Amino acid sequence: MSRHHYEEDSDGSQHQQQHGRKNTFSWSSTSSSNSTLLSTHSLLEEVEEMSFLASDFRFLDGSKKMERLTAILSRAASHGDLLRLRQIITDTRLSPYIQLDASDDEDGSTPLIYASCFGKLEVVQYLLQAGAKVDVQDKIGWTALMWATTNGHSQIVKLLLESSASSDTKSISGRTIFDLVDVENQKMVSILSPPATNNNNKKSNWRRSSIVEKEKEKDELQDQLESCEASFRSVHKFVWDQCLPDQMFVFAEDEIDHILNVSISLLKLPMKSRSEIYVPANIIFLCARFAHYYTCRELVHQLISKAVFKIDAVVKTNSQDIHIMAFWIANLSQLLFYLKKDVGLVAATAEYQLEISELISETYTLLVTDSEKRMDRILEPSMIEYEQLGGLEVVEFADDWQRFFRRTRFSSSSNRRSLGNSIPAQVELPPQPSRSSLTPQSVTSLLTSILYVLQSYDVHPVIVIQAMAQLFHFLSCEMFNRILYNKKYLCRSKALQIRMNLTVIEEWVRENHLPSTLGGYFNPVVQLVQLLQCVSQLQDLMDFISTTKSFDLLNPMQIKRLVLNYRYEVSESKLKEEIEKYTMQIAEDTVKSIQSEQSQERRSSIESRPNSISSLGSLLQSMSQQKNNRKSQLSMTSNSSDTDSYSHDHENEETNCVSEKKDSKYMLPFSLPTTTNMVHSGWAKNKQDNDDALDYNSMSLSDTIYFELKTKLSAEREKNARESSVIPSIPEEWLERLDHHSGQY
Repeated sequence: MSRHHYEEDSDGSQHQQQHGRKNTFSWSSTSSSNSTLLSTHSLLEEVEEMSFLASDFRFLDGSKKMERLTAILSRAASHGDLLRLRQIITDTRLSPYIQLDASDDEDGSTPLIYASCFGKLEVVQYLLQAGAKVDVQDKIGWTALMWATTNGHSQIVKLLLESSASSDTKSISGRTIFDLVDVENQKMVSILSPPATNNNNKKSNWRRSSIVEKEKEKDELQDQLESCEASFRSVHKFVWDQCLPDQMFVFAEDEIDHILNVSISLLKLPMKSRSEIYVPANIIFLCARFAHYYTCRELVHQLISKAVFKIDAVVKTNSQDIHIMAFWIANLSQLLFYLKKDVGLVAATAEYQLEISELISETYTLLVTDSEKRMDRILEPSMIEYEQLGGLEVVEFADDWQRFFRRTRFSSSSNRRSLGNSIPAQVELPPQPSRSSLTPQSVTSLLTSILYVLQSYDVHPVIVIQAMAQLFHFLSCEMFNRILYNKKYLCRSKALQIRMNLTVIEEWVRENHLPSTLGGYFNPVVQLVQLLQCVSQLQDLMDFISTTKSFDLLNPMQIKRLVLNYRYEVSESKLKEEIEKYTMQIAEDTVKSIQSEQSQERRSSIESRPNSISSLGSLLQSMSQQKNNRKSQLSMTSNSSDTDSYSHDHENEETNCVSEKKDSKYMLPFSLPTTTNMVHSGWAKNKQDNDDALDYNSMSLSDTIYFELKTKLSAEREKNARESSVIPSIPEEWLERLDHHSGQY
């Protein structure tokens, strides 16, 4: 089997993905087959690993301390965490163990190389001021200047050159920065252009310029020049409108099963590094490119149909493993993006794009369903039964006649204890593990684990937020139903406790920088507990009517159940009989009104039935138009903003206005990211960035418009830069596995 992959595989842009991001991410589990959710313990381990003041640091020997600090320095440099770098480098206790030019991985990347690769200008400036060597090379001979050049970070390139970085340094393959620069980047070209006083030595290295000069002189080199340009561009960016020889994977028809087994059926999690997450999608896409552009349409269909079938089998077999669900949601989404982005494949694979979209939706549903089952086991004891306020007086209820016996028993037991040793004290058994050990933090810990897994596998934020919205919908509906249908929860004191428990989830949303609109899913529960807290004080009928109208998310049937089953405390006054009669009457009237509307609709549909062929045709045409209108409305909804699409479906609520229970199994509308926003630019900014946000209220109108435009353009540039960096590639190790003659899997 012949293969075509990046000629820079060991030295170029493909290595950029592996090398540049390697060891900046640590997996929280060692095997997804034995653990379907990350535990809170694993999260704490990662936090401890990130901290240079971890409790075990002082017990390490000198070399281990150097390794630990080097790893943290490299991670901070790649993330642009200047504050962490300063804390470590300026700490006199750590200075004996700090080596700025040491590498933390087998690739030989130093903190300066990491910062230059990822475009962290301030970090590069600080490391140079701290004494980092500018021309240190990694294991493939690349310097910080080479990484900054190939990634287009012009300001860093300029800074490194001003710090005496060598432009003549060669990598192991003999390349210099002049072989890596993108000639379409005029700003970078001007920075690297040789001065007029030193043209004789520099122009020999400027291969692009010499080729252009030869093109002008010799027309016979035109074909060679175009080939060189195509090959040169492929190193820096992926060409989506044509299939270059090094941007596809060549295979034979009888090798399809082996390729798909390696990349799908026999694949084991976790991956060695985060850069390998999209390898299955990359393999399938690069194979599809070869099949489409160089063979026949049938081979494309055979490849993708088998791939979808095998992925579906893996997903269905491991429906309770959230790691596998998240991994394949990410890969299927990425594959869908590739197919839509490629000019030739977008039309050739249209029917399979629909299948992939449906498979993503099915996998998403399985992931959500499994997460809901885990939530259901701990929901009631942690969110409804748990009481945060301890030490308060015991609440006595008017309908609890046993309270009199509890007082008598208490006094008699006190008298028995005063008799001394004549009656031995009862031995208390050790507490058994019970539901009482669960708290609201148990729910947020589970939410944190789910969110962490989804983010770890690079699932698109649009899908992640929809998953969180679905879980919040489930939690809200289940809490609502269990409160409303259990009389012991229908009281003022319990409502106060539940409302306090809900604040834990609201705070969790803020801490994780999720959209604040997610909290809206708990509005029905909030209104329910608010009404429970004040209902006994509504002794006047008009006050009761005006107050209940403000709780617009509670229907008359739910208010009726709350009023009739409310559990009064000893100190509360019972609602007047006229209020109870009013709630029953308004509920009955609501049911009759809806039944009347439904019967009228049935009669109108019968009367509108066609009595001739012509009227039948007009009816079918009308139905077809209505169907198309509904499709267009759905399409407009799916293309709306990501956050707004997760709001409650009020029309669905109206159709269930006579139902007392909330439908926790209802699946909210699910939509995939569009092609334009498929490549996301990362998750929420640091809290510090939010705190430093500009105060637009204190600005003039012109300044406000300027800064808003500047922010919008900056975000657009960041998105375009990330999208241009998406290069489907196959690591060398995976190429060996895909060779069926090697016998590796």
